[in-house]
Amino acid sequence: MPTSNSPIDSTWTLTFDDEFNSLNANHWGTNWLGSPGAITKPINSAEQAAYDPAQVSVSGGYLHLGTDYKTVTVGGQTYDMVGGIVQSNDHFQQTYGYYEARIYLPGTNGDINNWPAFWLDGQNWPVDGELDIMEGLSGQAGYHFHSPSGGPGATASGDYTGWHTYGALWEPGSVTYYYDGVEVGKITTGITSSPMYLILNNGISDSIGGPTHVGSDMLVDYVHVYSHAPNAVAVAPEAGYSGPGQVAGGDPPPPPPPPPSDPGTVGDSLANLLTGDSGNNTLNGQGGADTLNGGGGADNLIGGAGNDVYMVDNAKDVVNENGGSGTDSVISSISFDLHSNGKTVFGNLENLTLTGFATNGTGNDLNNTLIGDKYYNRLVGNGGNDTIDGGAGNDLLTGGSGSDTFVRHSLSEGRDTIKDFQTGRGGDTLDIHDVLSGYNSSSNLGDFVHLTQSGNSTTVQVDPNGAVGGHQFTSIAVLTGVTGVSAAQMVEDGNLHVT
Repeated sequence: MPTSNSPIDSTWTLTFDDEFNSLNANHWGTNWLGSPGAITKPINSAEQAAYDPAQVSVSGGYLHLGTDYKTVTVGGQTYDMVGGIVQSNDHFQQTYGYYEARIYLPGTNGDINNWPAFWLDGQNWPVDGELDIMEGLSGQAGYHFHSPSGGPGATASGDYTGWHTYGALWEPGSVTYYYDGVEVGKITTGITSSPMYLILNNGISDSIGGPTHVGSDMLVDYVHVYSHAPNAVAVAPEAGYSGPGQVAGGDPPPPPPPPPSDPGTVGDSLANLLTGDSGNNTLNGQGGADTLNGGGGADNLIGGAGNDVYMVDNAKDVVNENGGSGTDSVISSISFDLHSNGKTVFGNLENLTLTGFATNGTGNDLNNTLIGDKYYNRLVGNGGNDTIDGGAGNDLLTGGSGSDTFVRHSLSEGRDTIKDFQTGRGGDTLDIHDVLSGYNSSSNLGDFVHLTQSGNSTTVQVDPNGAVGGHQFTSIAVLTGVTGVSAAQMVEDGNLHVT
């Protein structure tokens, strides 16, 4: 609901309300102005993800706008990521009024992930205007108003990750922005007067948004719109509504009662092995180094203190390490992101191992260990000094910030591509000592490792036995963006580990 510092009162009229008790097709389209169900292109040329209706869902009373790795071709352009969007273009538009939403933005260390936004747009851009109530710009929450005369705005100071309320009071000649009920800015130039529709989207842009964390969801608790126009038509509020203003149909219906609490299976201070069944289980490890395996179903896994292991096999499994400690690991047969997202992941998780046919593994800003399975994997470390082991298959690996270590164990693991390998002292490390079975401190490095440059990349080739039995080099890794280096220099700088 609007906070006590809301700029409106009981004289205003509620003209739009969605509490997300369901996904209301009379309120929203689920792509960027395309035919129903179609995957559509990004809104902005700086975006890297298309918009997929499959990334839009409602559960637990929240709208979920997801992101995922998925290769799609739209309008002749191929994208390898998708995001979620809803827009009210065919259902609701309004000039002036107060617009507010309560939104969860995933992020770490105060930086908002991806390029999420809550905004309004007219039919003819920029003539009809664009009112950006909140968008994640380089990890910060910002506001703007775009028109033919420009796009003034700013970012608000503070940490706006997690749950916050974002509002805008649009009046003739001005827009005032409120975050958590506190005025953060006001724009008085270029304000247009044409009707605009609502948009909420979870986009991806390395150049405009914050850190890219694929798999993180933007959640929306509600969207409320009010009008002060004398002819405004009130709508009936949905179940769960709470706020000021005149509504249709009298008082809003009360929210449904909460489900009865079920403590589930509870461990103790020892190292427990807790296993569920095919239903939706709650497993609570308490203290100790616990292993939690919910089995089939959408399970709630709570580790508590100790070095816990979470077995994940369902996209709706909840891994809850809030208040826990130790070094915790997820073993997942589906793609998984270690970031706390307020939906399926809570607290700090350090390690991830993919099994089965899982494809994507994403780290957070801790020092993670990410291990792939025997097929193709896409592993992204993000922040921290990560250890990344693609396993078998031709994997695509990205370390992110920090000094990361990429591990190879054998020739049979395929040829991996490392997208952001940093050379020089303090940079990244390619650890191939397990592959070089015949190498020792007196060996000639050139008998075991060759580097070949092609374009802006360097391929690492190895012969596990050196000159014994004749040379036979095999390509094991491509270092994208790495040029002008030698194997000896990489060893000296700590970028190549051979013993």
